[in-house]
Amino acid sequence: MKTRRFFIATLVLSLAASSAWGEKKHIPLDLAVMHNNQGISHLSQKDLDRAEIEFKTAVELDPLYPEAISNLGLIYKFKGLFDQAIEALNKAVKLKPKWASPYNHLGTVYLATGQYEKAIAHFKKATDLDQKYADAYYNLGLVYLERAKDNQSKDPKKDWQNAVAAFQKATTVNTRLYQAHLNLADTYEKLGEYEKAILRYRVAIETDPRDPENWKHLAELYEKAGDTKKAQECTQKAQELEPKSEDSLLKLGESKIDEKKYSEAMDLFKRALEGNPKNPVIYFDMGFMLAQMGQPQQAIVNYQKAIQLNPKFLAAYFNMALTFKGLNDVRGALAVFQQALRINPNHAETIYEMASIYETMDPQLARVGYCRFLLLAGNRLKEEAKAAKAAADKYGGCPQPESAPSSAGEKQN
Repeated sequence: MKTRRFFIATLVLSLAASSAWGEKKHIPLDLAVMHNNQGISHLSQKDLDRAEIEFKTAVELDPLYPEAISNLGLIYKFKGLFDQAIEALNKAVKLKPKWASPYNHLGTVYLATGQYEKAIAHFKKATDLDQKYADAYYNLGLVYLERAKDNQSKDPKKDWQNAVAAFQKATTVNTRLYQAHLNLADTYEKLGEYEKAILRYRVAIETDPRDPENWKHLAELYEKAGDTKKAQECTQKAQELEPKSEDSLLKLGESKIDEKKYSEAMDLFKRALEGNPKNPVIYFDMGFMLAQMGQPQQAIVNYQKAIQLNPKFLAAYFNMALTFKGLNDVRGALAVFQQALRINPNHAETIYEMASIYETMDPQLARVGYCRFLLLAGNRLKEEAKAAKAAADKYGGCPQPESAPSSAGEKQN
């Protein structure tokens, strides 16, 4: 499973003073509220500098305005000015001790600076003050994950379990908290709870079904759970969501061939050719498909195009020779097999196919070919090896070699 970039929930900004905190109400100046709200507008457009000016103006106009001070602390945090962020947010806490938001923001600063114990304490304080604060629960889960990942945890499994509890609470409060579902799924996977991980990925995908990465992760989980069919379905869905990827178009087209959906496969290959008409693999795949469809002459044309683009495309030579063989064009097949051997003289599959042709022409030449195939194939191609051994024995058997031949197909130490 690939590591996911985590998203810290911090953008809970305050538009104006609130009176629901059980504290002495501070009514900010109207002009200060206006500048605070303008700052929020700039921040939503990711214009940190203009937002900072507006928040500073609001604080200058009303030094006891905790919402503006908290928002200014966020700007410092986003700019990496962590000491200034902590100072501003602590001031907001002092002005409004029962307000959960600045505790959450302080937690995000401590999380960003690797001060995990302080981060946990502040997120817990935020959730104590506001038991429906989904972002704070989510951020608390992130702290546990980061502490375990940074090897600062005495018990990583316990941290993962704590993260699960926090993410579960976050998604109970806000069922549409997309990132929490994803992180919860990843954490379940760490704990080996694949069924729960799959369920959470499915919930996340319901929220955003257009993200191919989530389908890929879900495919990996199905593989780990032993459900190959569903893994393939998810992989295919991921590929469908990446239509501009040439590689994805090819893989999806190949899967369509396996399903015998040849029309769909051809459409995908044509789209891939539009993006790169000089890719020999596309022509190779089209040739293979056309051979499966019972159109050998068209298959040969596409194999030839693949070879024109890549004269050392061994698989294209081999498949084209097999197609000639299927047409009972012995001379054509042998000529192309010979071209394949010029690329790799020790290509066992080619030697086997040539030997099978020589059986009807020159049995002794066939025996030599089968014996060479048996030396090169090793433990591969067991069915072919069994047939080759029987044929070679029929024509006199193979000599016992003193040593195995040096070949490109052998494992190098």
